[in-house]
Amino acid sequence: MGCPVFLLNDARMAALGELLVWPRPWAKTMVVITVGTGIGGGVVIDRKLRLGPLGAAGEIGHQTILPDGPLCGCGNRGCLETLAGGPALIGAGVRLMKSGHAPLLYDMVQGVPTG
Repeated sequence: MGCPVFLLNDARMAALGELLVWPRPWAKTMVVITVGTGIGGGVVIDRKLRLGPLGAAGEIGHQTILPDGPLCGCGNRGCLETLAGGPALIGAGVRLMKSGHAPLLYDMVQGVPTG
């Protein structure tokens, strides 16, 4: 089709999209952070997407926050993603709701968590 194709994860593609689709001549360096199921990021320096020597630049979700924390899908323990990613937030909400500490949440979901 005559156009370039890029294969990257969603966070890096978001950074690339910001760089290419919403060009800001004054923005030469930026960090894009995505929060969803996981927590990711993309790094742009001198208007170029940077992946780092091991391809892990911007992977803030896999920074250790709590050394003895829950096991992450990457094999590490206590990554930011395991503490603040989508599944962690859902789990915290369900625990609060079931313990009676989130009555508004309980009412919003009619007592039935869907996460």
